[in-house]
Amino acid sequence: MGKKDKMMREYLSQPDICADFIQNFVFKNHQVITEDMIHLQKNQQSVFIKNADEGLTVKEKIRDVCAVICCDMKYLIVGIESQTDMLNIMPVRSMLYDAISYDAQIAELRKAHRKAKDLEKEDYLSGISKEDKLIPVVTVVFYYGEEPWDRSVGLFDMFDLEGISDEAVEMIQNYKINLIDIHKIENISDMKTSLGPLIELMKTRKNKQELQRYIENHREFLDKTSDELFELIAELLEADWIIEKKKEYVGKGDDYSMCTGMKEWLEEVFQEGERKGIEIGEREGREEGERKGREEGEREGKREGQKLGFEQACHIIGEVNHGTPVSVIASKYEIEENQVLMVIHAMRPDGK
Repeated sequence: MGKKDKMMREYLSQPDICADFIQNFVFKNHQVITEDMIHLQKNQQSVFIKNADEGLTVKEKIRDVCAVICCDMKYLIVGIESQTDMLNIMPVRSMLYDAISYDAQIAELRKAHRKAKDLEKEDYLSGISKEDKLIPVVTVVFYYGEEPWDRSVGLFDMFDLEGISDEAVEMIQNYKINLIDIHKIENISDMKTSLGPLIELMKTRKNKQELQRYIENHREFLDKTSDELFELIAELLEADWIIEKKKEYVGKGDDYSMCTGMKEWLEEVFQEGERKGIEIGEREGREEGERKGREEGEREGKREGQKLGFEQACHIIGEVNHGTPVSVIASKYEIEENQVLMVIHAMRPDGK
């Protein structure tokens, strides 16, 4: 896991942020979710996978964030997978997370029944009774990469179903991911924490003009960011030097806000863009000048060839082909050396 992903996981694991996320993206604001309704888990889950070459192996899957929500004495497990990269395998990965969670719940129920020895004979094989209920699981993929998500969103996106009958296709489960793509989030007004402004920042980070407007419109938010959020924003902007500069200011007893840091970062980006623009302009200018110079030289050579006469120009090329130096040719035909060179360029474009 990269530094950026780790920092985002820690951010989403804060109870108030997690509650805000779940209320907006899982319950769609139809139910109020507060911090005291959430129990965050350090959830490490494993699954056995059969491999013909290596035998039975264990594949470990660790959720980024896992929370148990208690609503009116009913429970819901919500897993959040934060992603900066677009992965085609996300439908399978999400399905695996959910299956592991359900399997773990069944294991706990079996364990309780073995201890209580209260199962009916017909339930011995399954290990649970028909009255037992599992806690439903929701896995949410929170994608905050720089480009909009354009990979698989369901198992059907990963299949080639051509040639398979409609009847058979109807029996195939199309496991879809619950994708939250920041680029498609339009309304953040219901968010009560820093999650809303952070999402808006991530949406604008590639457009420097929009980012400049963002800074102006979110001065208060940027001036009051916590140290953890300060570092996360710096990481998202790929501007680690902002953190170092803040440490220098703090060491001197001064204050250095994210608003100030982002302004300096943006100014640096603009200056770098100007430098690159100038370099590209100078390079293109040189190339264009050289091209025009060659074209003009060829035209001038043709004019000189016409002036000298085609027959004489052919004699000059013949001399060149025999290795006669330019100075000797010029002297022999009583012309300037540059005239000889122009004839060569006009009648032999490779200049040789």
